[in-house]
Amino acid sequence: EFATAVAASKVNLNIIDPTNHPAANMRFFELPTAGGLQVCSACPEMAGTFRDGEHVFYFANAAGLRAQLVTLLGQDTERRRVAAAGHALVRAAHTYRHRAEQILRALALQD
Repeated sequence: EFATAVAASKVNLNIIDPTNHPAANMRFFELPTAGGLQVCSACPEMAGTFRDGEHVFYFANAAGLRAQLVTLLGQDTERRRVAAAGHALVRAAHTYRHRAEQILRALALQD
């Protein structure tokens, strides 16, 4: 149901709260996995990989969020492009399988 709702939404808001900042929360990966467009508060940990306007849209404050939402709601092609790029990036390098392989490699280096 979550994935269906995300995919059907024009924009999906992700607020990185103080308990996660500067790191990503799970929604950061769940939204693009489901094919949704993510508009996210600042996420310094991921900003170099998930680039603003390419894989996600970041906002810094309430005024910036409002302006960005107004713009995005009128740009169907841009929303679909960025959502597809975010989805492709997660599938290529940020799945549970990728994380498990990283853990196994790290454990192998400790032997």
